[in-house]
Amino acid sequence: VWTNHGTVIISQFDLQPALYFETQNTERFVNLGELQISPGIRFETVRESGERRAALQFINRGQISSPDFFSLPGALDDPIHRIFGGQISIWADSIVNPGYITGLHAGLIEIRGKDVDLTRGGVGNEVISSSVFRRNRDDLVFNPELGFEDDFWRYGTVDIGFGLVGGDAEEVVIQSPIDPAVTFTNLAVPFTGIGGFDITTLGGDIEDGGFIGGGPLPFQAFVRKQTRATNVQVFDIAFVRVSDPQNVLVDVTWGGRAPVDSPPFGNSFITLSSVETNVVRGQAALNRITFADTYATAPNEALFQNLLTGNTFQPDNLFASRRLLGGGSPTNFPFFSSGGTNTLTHWIDSDPNFPITFTNYTPMTNTPLDEVGYCTWAGSVAWEASIPIGEDPVRASLTNVSGRVSIDAENLILSRARIQGQGGVTIKAKNLISSDRLVVDSPILSLDLSSAKNDLTISGIASGSAKRMGGNFSMFSTVISNTFTFTFTNASADPTQPGTTEEASYVAFYHITVLDTDFRSLRGQLVEDVKLVSDKVTLSDPMPVSRDLLIDAVELVINNSLTRNDDKDVDLTSAEFPRLDRLEITPAGFLGTLGLLESGDSARTLSQIVNQGEMLGTGVRLRAGAFDNSGLITADGGQLDIGVGRLTGSAGEYTGTFGLSLKANEVDVTNSRFVSSGDMELNIDSASFAGSELTVSTLLEVTRVPSSGNFGGLRITASPRRFEETVIAWPGEDFGATELGRANGAFLGELNLQTTNFAGVRLKGTGTKNALYAGLLTFSDDALANIEDYLLIDPNLTVYFSATSPNATPEVLDGFITANGGKLVYLPSGEGTDSIIVRVGVSGDGSSVELSWDAKPTASYRVESRSLSGAAWTSVGTVKNTAAKAARLKLDDTIGAGSGRLYRVIKSN
Repeated sequence: VWTNHGTVIISQFDLQPALYFETQNTERFVNLGELQISPGIRFETVRESGERRAALQFINRGQISSPDFFSLPGALDDPIHRIFGGQISIWADSIVNPGYITGLHAGLIEIRGKDVDLTRGGVGNEVISSSVFRRNRDDLVFNPELGFEDDFWRYGTVDIGFGLVGGDAEEVVIQSPIDPAVTFTNLAVPFTGIGGFDITTLGGDIEDGGFIGGGPLPFQAFVRKQTRATNVQVFDIAFVRVSDPQNVLVDVTWGGRAPVDSPPFGNSFITLSSVETNVVRGQAALNRITFADTYATAPNEALFQNLLTGNTFQPDNLFASRRLLGGGSPTNFPFFSSGGTNTLTHWIDSDPNFPITFTNYTPMTNTPLDEVGYCTWAGSVAWEASIPIGEDPVRASLTNVSGRVSIDAENLILSRARIQGQGGVTIKAKNLISSDRLVVDSPILSLDLSSAKNDLTISGIASGSAKRMGGNFSMFSTVISNTFTFTFTNASADPTQPGTTEEASYVAFYHITVLDTDFRSLRGQLVEDVKLVSDKVTLSDPMPVSRDLLIDAVELVINNSLTRNDDKDVDLTSAEFPRLDRLEITPAGFLGTLGLLESGDSARTLSQIVNQGEMLGTGVRLRAGAFDNSGLITADGGQLDIGVGRLTGSAGEYTGTFGLSLKANEVDVTNSRFVSSGDMELNIDSASFAGSELTVSTLLEVTRVPSSGNFGGLRITASPRRFEETVIAWPGEDFGATELGRANGAFLGELNLQTTNFAGVRLKGTGTKNALYAGLLTFSDDALANIEDYLLIDPNLTVYFSATSPNATPEVLDGFITANGGKLVYLPSGEGTDSIIVRVGVSGDGSSVELSWDAKPTASYRVESRSLSGAAWTSVGTVKNTAAKAARLKLDDTIGAGSGRLYRVIKSN
């Protein structure tokens, strides 16, 4: 039994390779105090023979940490991370941890056991805090931490006449609390370039890199001004840009001095910081990188010995570190625009001894300098602590990046636990007992979970995002100067003699640092591998799966997003759901992939699919006994193929970019939309489409007449593309101009023809003699004006219509024969029955409703209304057709307050 009640600190630095500390013959570990052991420690049972096995028990109610790191030698392409430390391994039958287990950002914390209880405990890697990205000046070998890459660097000279900025003149001058000769200036200068000169070219060829530029955000400017004499001023200026200023904070300081014979420029230290979270301890954490520019204080070409070799190592004058650098003079806050011109080319001084003729805003001449020296550096900082490690680079798991936590248990309790991985977190459990109020912070996640109670809920494990700072950067440094000459006139002591003149030179020196980055902090979480096994699985966390996915469940409820997030198109098919019988997507749910999305297949039909959220794939194929859809289904780039026993739902949307097929024994939907710019097929035995619409551009083929119900609640809109035609193939039987046509299963509520220039509609039958009976036939103005050219009806089809859109007259269209032989026949409602089709319109100001319908000759009609709550019908008015032929009648009704109203029109005689 190994027990700690106090404080134990153990470290070793000189042993290569660095090894774990461990004990021997220990079966029970109990920590009630503090353990700080570097580079790492193993808790397991090790016999004298070397045999290793799980300890019986591990309990930690205190703190265990491995905070230090050690540098391991190796070449740049060495696949083993050269930073070693933070290694903590726990292997025991019973593990209980209500305490803290923490390690270095690049380390590995591994927990393996039979019964693992992490309730209220904290496990994780600390935020990265120390590493230097700097070339070794002595041996010219650049060994940064992996994950930091050079793109290019340059040192050289160029002829530039700098017109620095066309900015604002107003300055706020603040005296230094340290050096009265130093002031800090809050400049109002929106910097977008250097005098219109493309600073990208200063870094060499554009294809070599260059400044990021082109971003929507301006640079922030930081300025320090030193008045060294009445005629000498020195400016240190830093321009900085980040793409995520809300989460990546910028601070600039200057320190150090130039050689005696140079202007007293400072070294600029630009610190980018991201306020992250130490989830384990529930505290704020700072992820920080400081970019240093020492060029002005040491512009020595000897520091660039690899200039002639062509190797890509950054110059010694420009480097970066996660350690705090600089100190010295702090800066003020970044500037904001306030008006004015040419700030940096004006002399600003309030010395009362200056001649009164010398104003505060005396323009200076931008002196073109012949060989202005500069240096540049560009590269990237990866947001993870290191690169992936693995023998197979193609299948190397991203969860093998440094800074990771691995948990492997038979029975796992994670209630109120806090887990943080700087690289990745892997959680595996045969029986996840509880994860109530679990918090996991990790940019990469891998899950392999099951539940003994056959009801597995994933909540609090995948957060969807993590703060990890990184990005691309380009850095530039140069030194320039401006001068002007002022002529003094000294009055003569003898008033009869002319005065004498004297010239004085005034000099301003500028050290300019530019750091252009696309650094950001908040990143979407990548879920690499997911395996979930339980009779019922509920996903309440976002799951953007990048590699392997298996959900072995009978019932799957998606209450968040489940997506395939691979770099290439990957199908999401029944293979990923081998036992699935019921799929439910809640209003907050989303199921999608860039490839084929399939639920059910030819070999196995799901019993039920319920979609209240969204389903998205390049192609979508659904097979189920019952499908209830009130959400969105989109085949974005392919075919939407639905084959179900019964389709129900309200306000559902079905979109197939290149085709839509609906095969169902029964369809009972309301207010639904079916859209495709490709071919569409309807194969339905029992149909009800109340308030629904289908929009087709190429081909709609109705393959059979419903045996019950009809398409009376459906509006079919033909919307052909320019220089193409929309074809509708209809199977309805031709009963002639009788009410039998409107009573059969192929009756259509509305046919809407929306043609444009050089785009037509063709209607045809599927047999030798067919008919399409439409309650309402509507035309776009273009379709009606060019009906002879844009509407074709094949000889095997007759289109019967009972009413038309207001821009058409039924009697005029009655008997119209199209160019290829088919015709239109007006069949007014009420021929042989009292059925009436009513049109409803609302006035522009919403105060009244207009009802209209086609009336029989000399017939009277009674209009009635009632509330939606089911109250009795009340009379609105009576209208009579006094003509001896069919005519369109209208009646207006004032809309009162209320939640809605129903109308009906009844023939009175």
